[in-house]
Amino acid sequence: MLKGEAAAPPAERVDVVQPVLWAVMVSLAAVWRAHGIEPDAVIGHSQGEIAAATVSGALSLEDGARVVALRSRAILEALGNRGGGMLSVGLSAEQVRPRLERWDGRISLAADNGARSAVLSGDGDALDGLQAELTAEDVRAKRVPVDYASHSVHVELIEDRLLADLAPLTPRAAAVPMLSTVTGEWVDGTGLDARYWYANLRNTVRFAPVVRELAELGHAVFVESSAHPVIALSIQETFDELGRDAAVTGTLRREDGGLDRFLTSLAEIHVRGAAVDWAALFPGASTVDLPTYPFQRRTYWLESGRRRPPPRTPPAPHPPTRRSGRTSSGPTSPRWEPGCTWTPTPWTGSCPPSRPGAATGPRPRSPTRGATASSGGR
Repeated sequence: MLKGEAAAPPAERVDVVQPVLWAVMVSLAAVWRAHGIEPDAVIGHSQGEIAAATVSGALSLEDGARVVALRSRAILEALGNRGGGMLSVGLSAEQVRPRLERWDGRISLAADNGARSAVLSGDGDALDGLQAELTAEDVRAKRVPVDYASHSVHVELIEDRLLADLAPLTPRAAAVPMLSTVTGEWVDGTGLDARYWYANLRNTVRFAPVVRELAELGHAVFVESSAHPVIALSIQETFDELGRDAAVTGTLRREDGGLDRFLTSLAEIHVRGAAVDWAALFPGASTVDLPTYPFQRRTYWLESGRRRPPPRTPPAPHPPTRRSGRTSSGPTSPRWEPGCTWTPTPWTGSCPPSRPGAATGPRPRSPTRGATASSGGR
């Protein structure tokens, strides 16, 4: 497949793209760690939670690979081309739920992503009907390019198969805390067995509620460990809804997956307060003190109580200016030079408001709760 040979499966096929994405997400998390960014917690979205569990240590590399490879194969063989699909909409989960009632279970809430984004799944013709309604109301509604319906009743067709395929898993205690987007609760890792990974594919992804809980706990730096940002916007939506600041960054970008792109992402969270291990990037280098600015310690506002020179007396008028034997403005019109008087204005103790976009001074860097690795994927 990597060589582009004719007999190779297409890269977008589910049993190809999901294992590849899992490998990329796990690998990128290791790159972040090699540069000093250790996560305080991990979360994952749908199949991205397999990568999150691997990063946390709850799943070994072998078990993580087993889950993503065998589960995606089951999706291909049993769920693909059965008329199912998925639909991304620009509504919150609360706004979209009432619209699903009349579809009698044919459409499910697949993912609660953020304040203005959700994903639906189910029968393709039902999704087409709902999409037409939303588009007529000027609501964003876009089909996800897949031919299966994850997180819907369709998944029940492969329940027994997944429980058998994933029975050999040996989950273990996680080294990094993991907040489950399946249950909405913290998991210790030992319960991430075959039944859990079936539920991960069948149930609604509770992504927005999980991000909201992390925000309440003080997490303020989020790194999406993926080949292209998919859920970073949803994280930012949730923080905007809460009225809180957060540093949210991806890792790589589509068509921009080299070292320069990673270093840019690294710099983005460094300037927002994350502690980057620059020595790992520049072995043998050291920091130096920059020369300081010689502050003159003079104020630039008027102060009350300071003695000022008395007002200047206006000068005597000049004689009239003559042109061709006549005055310029009449025989008695004088010409005046401008004068200036000084009136002290008391200092109020505060600066006037700055214009929009203007900085009034440096803001101290506040400590963050830590970097939260967030894996994304369909």
